[in-house]
Amino acid sequence: MPINLYDASVPVFTTALENLSLILQKASTHSAASSLPSSSLIADMKPLTFQIQTCSDTAKGLVHRLTDSVLVSIPDTEVTFEDMQGRISKTLEILKGAKREDFEGKEDEEIDLRGRKMKAKQYVLEFAVPNFYFHYTTAYGILRMKGVELGKSDFLGLDRKGQ
Repeated sequence: MPINLYDASVPVFTTALENLSLILQKASTHSAASSLPSSSLIADMKPLTFQIQTCSDTAKGLVHRLTDSVLVSIPDTEVTFEDMQGRISKTLEILKGAKREDFEGKEDEEIDLRGRKMKAKQYVLEFAVPNFYFHYTTAYGILRMKGVELGKSDFLGLDRKGQ
């Protein structure tokens, strides 16, 4: 039985975004909180706000591409923790509105990702999920580098899940 692309993406993104929200909540109380949104790992990398925007764009773009739903536009205007939390909330609403049955049988449909064509299964497993986690991990790394007390349990959401 083929994997349903919903199962490989929407719950994964939902859990990670919920974890990211809690991570940002911790970061917002850090002594250097005001400078964190514009912080990056190294000068030629994008800042924390961009990492959050890209996690959001990847998640909502996946729902759009695989369900033929309207792409919800969220302008990239975040500069504060409150802004980033708002974007995560909007993205979670989009994910919560996605229906598993709308993803059924889509594995072999062609996806056009900015001129690069691929099967939907390849798009989910080889682009969307890895891209999302690259930016999620980078956001976590920026905050750890700046001294926010975070650990693997924050990244995985283990405390949130009571594990």
